[in-house]
This record gives sequence, C-alpha cells and structure tokens, in this order.
Amino acid sequence: MNSDRLLNAAAAGPVLWSPSQNPEISAAETARYLGLGSAMPDPPVQRSIESCIAELGRVMEPRCVFRLYSITGHADTAAEPAVKNCAGPAGEPAAETCVELAGTQLRIRSRALSANLRGCSKILLFGATAGPGADRLIRRAEVTSMARAAVLQAAGAAAVEAICDALNRKVDGELRKEGLFCRPRFSPGYGDFPLSYQKDISRMLDLPKNIGVTLTDSLMMLPSKSVTAVIGISDRSAGCPPQGCEVCDKHNECAYSRTRAV
Repeated sequence: MNSDRLLNAAAAGPVLWSPSQNPEISAAETARYLGLGSAMPDPPVQRSIESCIAELGRVMEPRCVFRLYSITGHADTAAEPAVKNCAGPAGEPAAETCVELAGTQLRIRSRALSANLRGCSKILLFGATAGPGADRLIRRAEVTSMARAAVLQAAGAAAVEAICDALNRKVDGELRKEGLFCRPRFSPGYGDFPLSYQKDISRMLDLPKNIGVTLTDSLMMLPSKSVTAVIGISDRSAGCPPQGCEVCDKHNECAYSRTRAV
C-alpha cells in the first residue's frame, strides 16, 4: 500500500496489517524482561532464552490494526495538539491537560501524553498481538517448569515489542514519503496515561473482531502478549526512538526499563 492509500485508508477506518515474516525476537530484550537488565545471562539461562525464543517463533501469529485521527488544534495554532483544561469526572478538578481526537468523544487526560504529542497534527491508534500461541506454551510450561514458563513470559513480551517495532518502521517509512514523522509510541499505563483508555482504543479499533484481542474486567488483554498504543504524527522530525521506556516518566523506577540508571 503506497503512502497516500495508507493515510486515506487509516483515516477512513481501521487498517489490518501483519509483517511478511515473523520479526526476530531479541534475546537481550528477553533477558531485560526477566529482570536481568543489561547483565549477561549465565550459560544455562542463555540456552533457555534461545530455546524459548525458537519455540515461540514457531507459534506466534503477529497481527496489528491501526487507525489515523486528526488531533483537534488550539485556536491559536493548528500545529499544536489540543492541550486543554478538560472537565473532569464529578468530584475531580478540571485543570488537567488533555488531547482531543476529531470526530470522536475521546478526551485523553494525560500531561505526559500531551507533552509527547506537542507539535503533532495527527495520531495513530493501534493494537498488536503475538497471538494465542504464547499463552498456550506458557500454560503448558507452568505444569512442568515454572522457570521455563518465566522465560516464555519474557520472550512473549519481547515478541510483541518486536511486532510493534515492525509496525512502527512500516508506518514511519510510509509517512516520511509525505514529509511526516512519527513520535515515540505511547501506551496506556505509561506515566499518567491511565490504563483505562485501553477500553476506548479497543472499541475504536474493534480489537476483538480485527485481531482477536479482548479485555478482561481488570483491563488485562487476551491473548496476554498484546498491546495498545498511540503514535503522534508531525511534520517536524523530532529524532525520537520508537520504544516506550525513553518517554515514560517511570523509567528510573521500573525493573524492566532499558534506560534505568544503575
């Protein structure tokens, strides 16, 4: 799909996408999700990581869906996102910055996301999943080896991040042809971007129908190796990385952060 068709299709409704081949699952990222940080795993752990990655690679089924929205602009400049004082729920103060999406009732109350989107005129909402195979492998491993189940959990997390990176590269490559640039992706749960917005993103992208992802009452995603996120789109290059740790204000506290100070 060329860049014009991509933009037009994504603005009209959800677009389905899968990589032509399964993305490579990073052993280093798997070790990070195991809580090892940048430390080199000892040989038995490294062998387990490699074995689990290979096993997961045979069953993963990457699927993505995304949709493009315009961000409602300030009265003084259309180049800035709608960072306004939103009316809060009953009993809550209204002095919270928020982002409004054109043609929807969605108002995202988050200072961190507003800062991430500053200068953006459009926003891409997306969902991605590695499929149900990872959950089946983990459940089987939990019966025989909790250690292997933990490694499979970590490899599954690395797998869905690799899928998101692949989508990021695809979208960024197409948008650059139009002189547009992606900001770092930003997921519900980062900073002060509440996890509850998963419900809105799921509804707007129809995740159950389009990629087979559902939400539990506690906002957990099923299959578990699935994510939702947003990507700001600007006509100015900010030189931003695609990963989320770099833009999350908890990166120095999180045991899994790739940027945490040691």
